[in-house]
Amino acid sequence: MKHRILQGLKDIVLENDKGKALVKVTGLIPSQAKKWLDLILDRYFCFQVKTLDSFLFNLFRLLSLELGFPPSLKPEFNEEFVLNQLIDRLWRISLQDDNIQQVVSSLVDVFLEIEQVHGFNIENKLKSRLREVFFELYKIKKDISLNFDVDSLKYQEKRIKELGNKILNWVDEVGLEFKYSWRKAFLDPIRYFNSDKSSFLNKKGIKEMCRANKNKDVLDFSKIDKYFFRFKKELDTYFYLKADLKVKPYIQICSILKDFLADYSREEGIVLPSDWMYLLEQKIKELDIPTIFAFLGERWKHFLIDEFQDTSNIQWNILKFFIQNSLAEGGSVFLVGDQKQSIYMWRDADPELFLNCHRELPNADFYEDTLKYNWRSSPYIIDFNNKVFSFFSSATNEIASIFKLENNRFQSKLKDYFSSLEQSVCEKNKNLKGKVKRFFKQEDWEQDFLRLLNNILENNELSDVAILVRSNEQAKEISSLLLAANIPVISENNLVLEASFVIKGLINFLRFVDDPMDDEKVLSFCLTPICPLENEFILKNYRELEKGLLWDWLKKQDLEEVAFLKYCVQKSAFLSVYELILEIVKEYSLKTKFPDHLVFLNRFLELIIFLPKTKVLNICMFLKEWQIIKEKQKLGCSEHIDAVRVMTIHAAKGLEFDIVFLPFLDWNIPRLNILVLEDGSIVRVKKPYSANIASKLEQEKEKHILETLNLLYVAFTRAKRELYYWVEDSDKRKKNIPFLLKIIEETIGCNNA
Repeated sequence: MKHRILQGLKDIVLENDKGKALVKVTGLIPSQAKKWLDLILDRYFCFQVKTLDSFLFNLFRLLSLELGFPPSLKPEFNEEFVLNQLIDRLWRISLQDDNIQQVVSSLVDVFLEIEQVHGFNIENKLKSRLREVFFELYKIKKDISLNFDVDSLKYQEKRIKELGNKILNWVDEVGLEFKYSWRKAFLDPIRYFNSDKSSFLNKKGIKEMCRANKNKDVLDFSKIDKYFFRFKKELDTYFYLKADLKVKPYIQICSILKDFLADYSREEGIVLPSDWMYLLEQKIKELDIPTIFAFLGERWKHFLIDEFQDTSNIQWNILKFFIQNSLAEGGSVFLVGDQKQSIYMWRDADPELFLNCHRELPNADFYEDTLKYNWRSSPYIIDFNNKVFSFFSSATNEIASIFKLENNRFQSKLKDYFSSLEQSVCEKNKNLKGKVKRFFKQEDWEQDFLRLLNNILENNELSDVAILVRSNEQAKEISSLLLAANIPVISENNLVLEASFVIKGLINFLRFVDDPMDDEKVLSFCLTPICPLENEFILKNYRELEKGLLWDWLKKQDLEEVAFLKYCVQKSAFLSVYELILEIVKEYSLKTKFPDHLVFLNRFLELIIFLPKTKVLNICMFLKEWQIIKEKQKLGCSEHIDAVRVMTIHAAKGLEFDIVFLPFLDWNIPRLNILVLEDGSIVRVKKPYSANIASKLEQEKEKHILETLNLLYVAFTRAKRELYYWVEDSDKRKKNIPFLLKIIEETIGCNNA
């Protein structure tokens, strides 16, 4: 980013084509750009451009000794991988530790009985639920009671049944009858309320629940209604206790996992973001300004924070300390953001900070500016997006109704997020042609999709087209579709080193050399495309051999390829990992046989060279390190490669493309399984809900809906010239976004079919 800033200023000073375009966008003339360039170069050591996470971790590292941590700690952002390691360790230890085995057993009991989960393979479901609870528990940094008392739930059931019987007896004595199936609600309340019965719980008294009767209008219902209100209150407590009990065993296990994490962090020299941000926030609250700056050895006078809408509260609490000090000393802060593009709420981003930043810094002189011009898109695209997203603020009742959230708070937020969003066309794009087209998904939609794409590619470059999706699974699906149609494609998935079969083959080669007596490792390597041995020859003999004898049989074969493998096994203790890889690359002529994979191979060799020596002392240590880092190892992607881009909408944020395809707009609002209540307790989300769960769930639902609408905004505004999207053809509300788009199209008169 530093380079891009300096290059942009340089282009303006040189008045080349790029510079002239930047002058129009920024309003910065060459003489001003020269002053900025001279100032930055003169004080280059003070000029810092960092991600927010790297800036905050640098603060943590500078204060690490004061926090009781070694400065050599590394941040580990792949929390999912770490947790999987801890869960695997838990399963292993539970086989030997009776106490842990008992906790795991309690978890399985609850999983099968209270959660009523069925199926043979429950391990993956258990892991999934554990992940949800662990990350929520880890974020709140609060000790939660581990008491697991099923008896309290049974006692509550007993109280509810007693109250139900009293109500039934009174109704029978006075000669009344219940409407519908409400008699069952009092006869067997636990079974009756096993599913959502909100219509019953909304009733204000027994009278309105009974059929018409000559005695109904003269009876005094006040006494029995007191029992009814107690009945509803006890039911509410029962729903909460059940939701609480459903997560108690998970919390017990997560407390064990937290202990494992402390050991794992020390062993691996890592710290998770949830940890270091929390510790940094607490330490900054404790220390005074001079002490903190004495530890840091530097201070900052001016801040520019981009994408501020993606800042979390804990990040802001840390930053605010330094910003307030900067402002008090005559410094400045420049916050850039757009609440409509807040798509990281699932990572605790809080767009309300951006909307209310003037309240967060009450002593600052605030100046606010909104970008009036769209410098990216054609007039048609801009007009389409203006109409679609203005609807969000003008038709809040309709949108709230679609999502079944008819409260003033949600509608107010819609107006805050999407009011005053209309943009104008910039001068340079006034004559740019544009197009938007919606398609309904049919059974053979993939063929129509490919046909349209091929037609567009006849008059456009491959790199002009971006296909945006919501998940990595969808990216894999669409990439496979394009590759099968011989359309070159670049995605995050096919840039990962392990996506190359050559790299997979080399990893399998190392596993085999490290343990040649393991038949599966021998077979895995022999069946890779880089191994010259014939597959049928290997498989035929493998089936006839006893376990553990494949390598013994193979090394007796008088084959040149086998002689090389024998040499590698014999020399594996004396050759480095890098030398072994070079040997097989040379012996099997991998560079000439697989030229398309040369870039992967070179990047892999480079990785081995630059890994710390402690990570590659032997094959075993390298393979262990590879398991940790492999998902992060990717090729750099040049903008000049001519291929269709496939990426998630999150990855496309901030980018622009001439032509955008959105093939999977059949979105729905995700269901929550775990919820953190206002008091910090964690509960399982399943109908029927207690009042406090229902209230908190509605707040979380609002957040997810706003984030989904923001994601739609980001997706639609990536296009410069053409936008194509696919939705399901349905009048039902099961899929919220397709239904919403249909309502919008009908309302604003957008006929783009």
